[in-house]
Amino acid sequence: MEELEQLGIIPAGYAVLRSLFSDYCSPRNKIANLEQAGKIIRLKRGMYVVSPKISKQVLSVELIANHIYGPSYVSMESDRNLQGYESIEIHYNINCK
Repeated sequence: MEELEQLGIIPAGYAVLRSLFSDYCSPRNKIANLEQAGKIIRLKRGMYVVSPKISKQVLSVELIANHIYGPSYVSMESDRNLQGYESIEIHYNINCK
């Protein structure tokens, strides 16, 4: 599945997959068969990602979220957790007189 390996772990829309399989008689059926075989994973209607078994890479939750909810961003807290830092909680005590 060289076509799927080209995508890697980047989520792809239906139009992209359809163009990859344009030489097939029915690209729509090919995409459905790939999904049933577990070679691609449907994230939502019209958006797919290649299975880690095929891409041989771990799926990125942040990358998937950015494509589903995009445009989005990674917060500083999420970034620190990804880097392995502990979250820091700061408590303020304010006294008003």
